[in-house]
Amino acid sequence: KLHAGISGNLRSHIATVESAVARSTTDAGALPLYFSGHSLGGAYAMCAFYMVERSLSQRVAGVVGFGAPLVTVAGGPPEIVQAASQRFSTYVAGNDIVPRSLFKPNAEMMVDLARRFGRGRVLFSISNAIPTYDPVGEFRALPGAIQRSPTELLRIRPDAPLTSHIDDHACRGSYARLLDERALELLPSESGSVSAPAPALGPESPQPSPSPLPSPLPSPSP
Repeated sequence: KLHAGISGNLRSHIATVESAVARSTTDAGALPLYFSGHSLGGAYAMCAFYMVERSLSQRVAGVVGFGAPLVTVAGGPPEIVQAASQRFSTYVAGNDIVPRSLFKPNAEMMVDLARRFGRGRVLFSISNAIPTYDPVGEFRALPGAIQRSPTELLRIRPDAPLTSHIDDHACRGSYARLLDERALELLPSESGSVSAPAPALGPESPQPSPSPLPSPLPSPSP
C-alpha cells in the first residue's frame, strides 16, 4: 500500500523504469543500481522500488531519498516492506518539513504550522484524511549523516524558526551544501585520518556511529 497520488502518477511510467533497469544490465554488467531523488523525486524512487521489487529487486542495491516524503501506508505487504527496510535510506536536512509532513504523530503540529503560515483551515481538513504512513529503512540527519531513529528524527521541533521548515528543504541550497560538507569530512586528512563528523541536530541520545554515504554518492535530482 503506497501513497495513492504518487504511486498513481508513477504507474503509467513504470514500464519505462523496468526497461531502463533491463538496459542497465547490458550497459553496466553487474554494477549495483540505486534509485534516488530529492523531495518528490525521492518519493518516486521509493515507489518505483516497490513496483519492481518482485521482478528486479536483485538489481536494485538501494534507494536513497533526500528530503523525501513518506510513501508507505501502514499494513503494506510484509515481505516487500522488509525488503525496502533493508535498502531505503532517507537523509533529512535540519528542520525540513517534507519528510515529516506525512508522519502521523505530527498531524497536530502540521495544523499549528499551517495556522502560523495562514492556511490552517485548509490543512486541518487535509490532516484529518491523512492515513498513517510508516517510516521505512534508515534515517540520517544532516549535517553529519548521523543515523537517528525515525521517531526521534521525524518529530517536528516546535521551537524551530518558522522559515527553516521550508528553507531546509532546498535541494541546491541546504542538501547540496550539507552533502558536500559530509563528503569533505570523509576525505582523508593530511595525517591519513578521517575528519570528525559534524554534530547531529536536536536532543541527542546514543546512536550508531556515522557511516559513509553510498558510493558513488547519488546526486539529488530536482
